[in-house]
Amino acid sequence: MNKGATQIQNKLTRIGTVAGAGIFGFAMLEPVIAPFIPLIVAVLGGLIAGGIVRAFFNHLTNKKFNQSYRYSSSWSSGTGGSGRAEPPPEQPPPPDPLEQYRGVLGLEKNFTQDELKAAYRELAAQYHPDRYSSSSNRVRETAEETMKRINEAYTRLRKA
Repeated sequence: MNKGATQIQNKLTRIGTVAGAGIFGFAMLEPVIAPFIPLIVAVLGGLIAGGIVRAFFNHLTNKKFNQSYRYSSSWSSGTGGSGRAEPPPEQPPPPDPLEQYRGVLGLEKNFTQDELKAAYRELAAQYHPDRYSSSSNRVRETAEETMKRINEAYTRLRKA
């Protein structure tokens, strides 16, 4: 046999010896592991199936099941009632969209157009950016932002 063939044969022999030892090692552990294999498969299968079922349930209910209904006290106390979930309580009415604009100008809920104009002129004179032209950039930008809010509030309330 030539030198190259001998080297290949030696490598294959070493691989076979290592593989044989691994197989032999498993064969030695098989009687110890074999009784636990059904248990391991059942536990892993249960964990996987439970995770899938939980994910599917959360997807179906969109995680709002417990938030959208509350159970009546008759269910837990056993003092009559159907024991079914009751609908959520009524939501408070949405806030008045013009309330924030009235707050910017400092007006009450029932204001007149004259009060609106007077409040606008007073705040415009106080926060006009030209009054802050010699101030720092930060103060000037704050005055500009405040004036934008005042103008928007005046425009919205004048149209309302």
